[in-house]
Amino acid sequence: MAQLFRMARRDFTVVGRASRVHRPVIVEAGTFPVARWPNGRYCLPVGLFLAKKLLGGCRSAPNGGTLKTYACYMAPLVRYCYE
Repeated sequence: MAQLFRMARRDFTVVGRASRVHRPVIVEAGTFPVARWPNGRYCLPVGLFLAKKLLGGCRSAPNGGTLKTYACYMAPLVRYCYE
């Protein structure tokens, strides 16, 4: 079976939220796991879950860290939902 996520580029960033002075807060998210359905399309539900965890303070280590672990744990659910 193919892996259902791949790691984002090292220079990947996410716009987290607006600050009090109405400017976007940029969060560096290099090594963020990008979730995919088995057909290769982006998996929005898992992507939103991982993004929420990232913005909530969960960081990804150089090898993926906790976010990669979450993506691995969700892979069987993604495969089940796809079928």
